[in-house]
Amino acid sequence: MLIRFVYATLLGSCTICTQGACSSPTTEETQCEPHATFRLGIDAQGGSVPENVLIRVVYGGGEETFQVGSETAHGVLLCEVHRHDADDDQSPIRDLTCDLWSSGAATVSVTAQGYMDHEQDLEAEIDPDCGLMLTEVSIKLAPKTE
Repeated sequence: MLIRFVYATLLGSCTICTQGACSSPTTEETQCEPHATFRLGIDAQGGSVPENVLIRVVYGGGEETFQVGSETAHGVLLCEVHRHDADDDQSPIRDLTCDLWSSGAATVSVTAQGYMDHEQDLEAEIDPDCGLMLTEVSIKLAPKTE
């Protein structure tokens, strides 16, 4: 009898096929979808996020930065800029959402002119069935006080 094993590394599941008949996971098995380790939500107290905001992440595999308008390719830090008027690229920034694919702990730093620097150590959370969980982190930039 011919048996083929198909292993889906991203989903962490195994399907056994025997001569064209494949078994599907039972309802008790957990289906684990690939996802970022952290989702960062970044906004500013009392207003818009400055255009010069810089997000820097240090993680086990190195370091990566994001700056609005930069053409730099990103591997682990993927950010979306949300503007007050979604149809106007010149509209002020309402907030940013960044997915961080660090596969473990990381340190995030957020700086912007006129705002206090923010640095935070992030610890990855583990699910016993699926491994790393998506951890949501909210960062609110606070204006500098003179």
